[in-house]
Amino acid sequence: MFHVLSCFNLRVKIEIEDFRNSLLLFEDHLKKKNLLEGTSGISKRHRHPIMDTDKSDFKYFFIMKFKNLSQMEKSVKYIFDETEPGLSLHQNVWKKIETYNFNCWEEL
Repeated sequence: MFHVLSCFNLRVKIEIEDFRNSLLLFEDHLKKKNLLEGTSGISKRHRHPIMDTDKSDFKYFFIMKFKNLSQMEKSVKYIFDETEPGLSLHQNVWKKIETYNFNCWEEL
């Protein structure tokens, strides 16, 4: 499996449920096109004085799961091709995010 951790903060006045609903629609579309295996639930950060050593200020996280790097690359290409309905579904997620960071890894 190939994974992408999405760390993010929402724009002012955007509720997490609005973001979650948009993400679920986008996830469903990508899964139907075989461009994504799924996503984890959205998690809220818990700053622990010992176990949370990351200095970033991200409040929310979720993980996108792909079969392999190839599937993830096809998903990225699809997004950058800006074809509908993928463009609108992606923008509906993207416009709710203020700041973000992505981390990728592959299971050994």
